[in-house]
Amino acid sequence: MAGISATEPAGYQLLTPSVSVADVEDQFDFLIGETVNQIWFWGTIRLVFDRPSESSWYVDLQRFTLAEAACAAASIDPAGEPRDAAPALSLLWQRVAEAYAKDGVLTLRFENGAVVEAFPDDRYESWSVIGPSGVAQCLPGGEVERW
Repeated sequence: MAGISATEPAGYQLLTPSVSVADVEDQFDFLIGETVNQIWFWGTIRLVFDRPSESSWYVDLQRFTLAEAACAAASIDPAGEPRDAAPALSLLWQRVAEAYAKDGVLTLRFENGAVVEAFPDDRYESWSVIGPSGVAQCLPGGEVERW
């Protein structure tokens, strides 16, 4: 996505700066412009992108960080206290501006300036992206597998 990045409000610091297409291992361009229509909390957090007359696309997240323009970055663990995952609700109705993975880290940037980063875990699958070309999942240790 060379030359394309979300606009950050004054005083907002990105967790991971935008990267060039050459540096990205996995791009999820099909999510760009899509809106989070549902958020499920069920031991993981699922961001659902409804598709008229198609299967929904979604992103499953385990522990991740969420940075928003008006707030400090929040570390969210869906397996923890439910109220601690509440900041993830701010992603409802937000449109994706960038979606990619590099070195096992999934980054979702939204048009409102919010940034989600899901990091690899040594013991568990840390994130999954399900879309038109199948599944991409971060396996324990950070390797991304597709099927």
